[in-house]
Amino acid sequence: MTQDPEVVTDAELIAVVANAFDTMLNHWERAITAAIAAGELPTSIVPADLARTLAAVLQGGYVLARAQGEQGPMDAAVRGAISLLDAAQSALCTDH
Repeated sequence: MTQDPEVVTDAELIAVVANAFDTMLNHWERAITAAIAAGELPTSIVPADLARTLAAVLQGGYVLARAQGEQGPMDAAVRGAISLLDAAQSALCTDH
């Protein structure tokens, strides 16, 4: 929605979009923080940064999928996000 000039220039609409992203990011940050506390992700990860990285990857996948008119780019973005999480977890395992 943020690519729509009418949304970006409408304070009420952009507030709704921003709130939706904030809610999603807050949930992801809490989940990442819990994963770090449980020893599932390295303590070097900054939850807010990882949450925003995942959001950017998935939003990018959505944009690419829309532009190409097919699901493949979104699926690839999801696989890439999972690979990033797997790599972080693997790094944790090799640090011990």
